[in-house]
Amino acid sequence: MYRFWQQCLTAFYFTLFGICALLLSWLWLPLLALVYKGRNRTLAARKSIYYGFKLFWWLAHHIGFMHTHLEGQDKLGSHQGMLVIANHPTYLDYVLIASCYPYLDCLIKEQILHKPTLKFLAKAADYLVNSEGGELLEESLSRLKNGENILMFPEGTRTPASGELKFKHGFASIALRAGCPICLITVRCSVPFLAKSLKWYNVTGKRILFTVKVEKILLPEEISQLVLPAHSAYQQARSLTKQLEQYFQQKL
Repeated sequence: MYRFWQQCLTAFYFTLFGICALLLSWLWLPLLALVYKGRNRTLAARKSIYYGFKLFWWLAHHIGFMHTHLEGQDKLGSHQGMLVIANHPTYLDYVLIASCYPYLDCLIKEQILHKPTLKFLAKAADYLVNSEGGELLEESLSRLKNGENILMFPEGTRTPASGELKFKHGFASIALRAGCPICLITVRCSVPFLAKSLKWYNVTGKRILFTVKVEKILLPEEISQLVLPAHSAYQQARSLTKQLEQYFQQKL
């Protein structure tokens, strides 16, 4: 019986999420555009998304549908110009992390810009798009230099059912070029839910608990010790990627 109730709640929350995203896109963001311009408008849009996502999780928690547990947020301090990387076990990982950190930038797939419920939010927040080719590196470096914190999922897609992580090395190239800190965040879900191989209605009937933990922040000098200076930039990026992939695999 509870499993059926979970399926109903999942359908309800997906619908609610879509409606709220449309309301933000078509009503709230146009109002922000009348008040704020340029960079201030972008920051206001990100703050609005942050509060919207916090409300989403607050409602989910208080009706007993989904619960969250946050660890290690105190490690973030006042870091700016930082690359934030996380594993990607479920469809809701970005929504979860963005509800914890206002003004967070994010690297998104180009497909997001073709979804009516999300494209206006992504454009208003001025998120990085993973289709910008060579411009992506330079734009990422520019934003990090200006003090923005950028969220990236090195897997590029949700983790497969096997749980094996396969990181792409783009984030490492950016971090090494920028000489910026890297924040390592692990995301866990207590039960299989909204994973890559599952449909929205595939639920277990068990309590759903998301745990987000800031494992550590690698400072630039620590990162430089993980790679060999004699290697090419490509080799350094591959080496750093492999080490962090193994670190995440051990933590999970």
